[in-house]
Amino acid sequence: MSWIALKMLFGDRAKYAGLIFGVAFSALLISQQSAFCVGLINTTPGLLYDIREPDLWVMDARVNTIDGGASLPDTALARVHGVPGIAWAAPLFKGVVTLIGQDQSQQTASLIGVDDSTLLGLPRERLLGSADDLRRSGAIFIDEAGYRLLWPGEPLRIGRVLELNDRRAVLVGVLRSSPQFTSSIAIFTQYRNAVQFAPGGRNRLSFLLARTRSGSDVRAVAASVSQRTGLKALTHDEFIRSTIDFFIRTTPIPASFGFVVVLGVIVGAVIIGLTFSLFIRDHLPQFAAMKAIGVSNATIIGMVLLQGLLVGFIGYAFGVGLTAFTLDLGRQYIPDFRSFFLPWPIVIGTAVIEIFMVITAGFIALRRVLVADPAMVFRT
Repeated sequence: MSWIALKMLFGDRAKYAGLIFGVAFSALLISQQSAFCVGLINTTPGLLYDIREPDLWVMDARVNTIDGGASLPDTALARVHGVPGIAWAAPLFKGVVTLIGQDQSQQTASLIGVDDSTLLGLPRERLLGSADDLRRSGAIFIDEAGYRLLWPGEPLRIGRVLELNDRRAVLVGVLRSSPQFTSSIAIFTQYRNAVQFAPGGRNRLSFLLARTRSGSDVRAVAASVSQRTGLKALTHDEFIRSTIDFFIRTTPIPASFGFVVVLGVIVGAVIIGLTFSLFIRDHLPQFAAMKAIGVSNATIIGMVLLQGLLVGFIGYAFGVGLTAFTLDLGRQYIPDFRSFFLPWPIVIGTAVIEIFMVITAGFIALRRVLVADPAMVFRT
């Protein structure tokens, strides 16, 4: 009976197209908005993905994210360095700065000040320039996405001059860094330059990057740092989780995208349900005739299941395929899209939702045929 079910489905082209459109639209909305939400949340740790050398991050006890908010006194470096189990510790500045380009355009950028001597904190994937050039006064590196935003369509070139909070900065290199939540432009410089570029108060130290001695228990050393200094010490993975959890709890990002996902489910369910109901209603005589000649309800259910699965697969492929295409296209031409991707849990989750919607809509629409007496259907 499978070929009869497919012939019925393909024969009604308008409703067949309507079913595919409903599934595709719903799959597109669910997968795309879920991908946007995951990609946006994934940018919140930003810098943490680039700095892998330290296994401990030390910060003010009030800080929950990489974007900080409270600074440390300069004496914190010596106190942390003196804790048993710490092999080395280095300062890191992270703040926000206003930059003015050569065309006098004004942008907000994330400013990262790395250790003066070791340059610890500078991402390793450098596209142009030497790390040693960063030791010059006023020298900065900029991430590739920020460069494309400031000088769209122009080739990478060092020697450009920027103005950071009324101070002259010279571009000596371009690197590739992870996207950051707070800004599309990331600027890296020495710590001593960063505290000059960025306005601030007496305490300028944002974080301390520390490495424990070989063989030490990282969590035990972190607890010791907190006990001896009164500061918060988190492992690399703990700080990533803390940053992500903070933004999930305190920002409307998950709720906003979740609302759109739910809307996609509702709209898709309505379109699929109404179209399937019309499809079953128009083919009620054919289903009744099948029951009259002895076709069982189980066979009819199998036919509807086949129709639903086929429509669901085609519509799902169109919707998720369009999501993947738009995200890939965006990453190629829009710098802010570099953090957006389509993870496999979203692909599978969308498929489960779409299959459930199509099958449920088909069974609901088919209930009249399943409970109807064949003779009564023919009389009508």
